Amino acid sequence: MSVFQRPCQRRECQKKKSCKHAHWHYDFWINNVRYLGAIKEARTKLQAEQAEIRIKNDVFQGKYGSHKKVVPPFGEFVETVYLPWARANKRSCRTSDETRCKTLIKHFGNKRLDQITPEMIEGFKTIRRNSITVRGVRLSQTSVNRELEILSKIFTKAKDFGKVERNPCRQVERFKNRKVIPRYFTHDEEDRLMAAMTGTLAHLRPIAIVGIGTGLRPPSEIFNLRRSDVDFERNVLRAGTKTDEEREIPMSEAVREVLLELYNRDTGSEFLFVSWRTGDRFKEVKNGFRRALKDAGIKGARLYTMRHTFGTRLGEAGYSSYEIMALMGHRDIKTSAGYVHGTDGRKRAAVEAIQRLRPVKSPAESEKPELRLAVNN
Repeated sequence: MSVFQRPCQRRECQKKKSCKHAHWHYDFWINNVRYLGAIKEARTKLQAEQAEIRIKNDVFQGKYGSHKKVVPPFGEFVETVYLPWARANKRSCRTSDETRCKTLIKHFGNKRLDQITPEMIEGFKTIRRNSITVRGVRLSQTSVNRELEILSKIFTKAKDFGKVERNPCRQVERFKNRKVIPRYFTHDEEDRLMAAMTGTLAHLRPIAIVGIGTGLRPPSEIFNLRRSDVDFERNVLRAGTKTDEEREIPMSEAVREVLLELYNRDTGSEFLFVSWRTGDRFKEVKNGFRRALKDAGIKGARLYTMRHTFGTRLGEAGYSSYEIMALMGHRDIKTSAGYVHGTDGRKRAAVEAIQRLRPVKSPAESEKPELRLAVNN
C-alpha cells in the first residue's frame, strides 16, 4: 500500500509521540499518471489503506475527480499565475524573475508541477553550474542559487493556490558561498576615478559623487531620484525602491551641491539624472563606468562598489550596524554588520598598536652591568 503519514512540522509537536495535526496521505501511479493527496478523515493506517482502495476504484471507474488535483504544466503555471503575481508584488520582477523564469521554463516547461522531483532539481542545479556564460566562464554558484530561489518561490505559490502538496526545493541544498569582504574605493582610487570622469564621461561624475556620498543602490535608487525626493531645507533626500520602507539620508556638502545643480537644470523631467541624448532618466551606465575604471587604473570594482564604499567608511568611522542599517536601508542586520570590517589602514594601525604595547627599557637599566654568580671551587 502506498499510504504514509507525514510528520507534523510544528515545533511544539515534534517531541510528542502522536500528533493530531499529522494526516495520512496517498501517492500512487496509474498509466503514468500520478495521484496524490491527503486523507484527513483517516486516523489509522488501516483506514488510510481502505480509503486508498476506494480512490483507486474511482480511478478505474472514471469517477475520480473529487480527490484529484488539476495540476498544470510548469511553464503554464509560471506564465499565467506566477509572473502576473510577481509583476504586481515584486519590484525586482523585470530584472530578476522574468529573466530567470525563461531558463526555468526551458528546463521544466512541459512537466507538470507534481512530476518535478528533488532529483530533477539537483540535476538542473548541476547543469546550470557547468553552463558557460556569454563571457566564456562558468555560471557562478550565486547565480544558480538565485535561480533555485525563484524556483522555490514558484512552488510556494503553487502550494498556496492548492496546485501541489509540497515544495520539492526544500530537499535541495543551495551552494555555500564563501563570504567575501565587499570591494570598496580607497580615497586615492576615488580621486583617480573622479579625475577620469571628464569629457564624454563627465555625466558620470554626479552619479559617482551621489553614490559614494549617500550609499544609494545603483542604478535603481540613484536614477529614480525625483525632484520631490530632495529636501534642501532639511538637507535630506528620500529613497527606498528595493524595500517597502522609505528612508531619509542626510546630504553632505558635496552631494547637496551636485543635486542642487541637477535640480536647477531645465530638463522637463521630474527625475534628476536625465540623459542628454534621450531626455529621459538614465537606465544604465555600466559601459561608461567600466571605461572610467579602466582609465583610472582601478581593477576589481564595479558600479555597486560606490555603495560598498559608503558602508565601509561608515564602519571605519565607528558607526554601529544599526546606524548603517538605517542609512543604507538593509532589512537584515547581518548585511549591515558585514560593513563593519577592518580596512587596510585600520588593520595596519592595529598591528602597530600591539607592537607599541611592548615595554621599553630605560637607558639606566640598559647600562647596568651584568651580575655574575661566583662559584667556589
